[in-house]
Amino acid sequence: MVEAWHADARGLPPGRQGLGMDRRGTTVLRGGQRADAAGVVRFRTIRPGGCPGRTPHGRRKAVLAGRETLTTQLVLPDEIRARIYARPARPATRRAP
Repeated sequence: MVEAWHADARGLPPGRQGLGMDRRGTTVLRGGQRADAAGVVRFRTIRPGGCPGRTPHGRRKAVLAGRETLTTQLVLPDEIRARIYARPARPATRRAP
């Protein structure tokens, strides 16, 4: 199982309060899925905003046999992040499961 979560475009992480919004108790921009037979998972999401004072990043947690084995942050290199954030944001679309 791999879990993934990150802040919204304004920098508010799931389960938090701030920026005029209250997401306590929610799982917005947070989810998890089991790996396929090859050990692969794929997530489709929006580009994260930076939490106040932090560079935009996403968090990942790997769980094996019910035990947390790794929690890490994913931060793109500056040159890639600059290209991504230079593009205008697209409206969110919802794909059928």
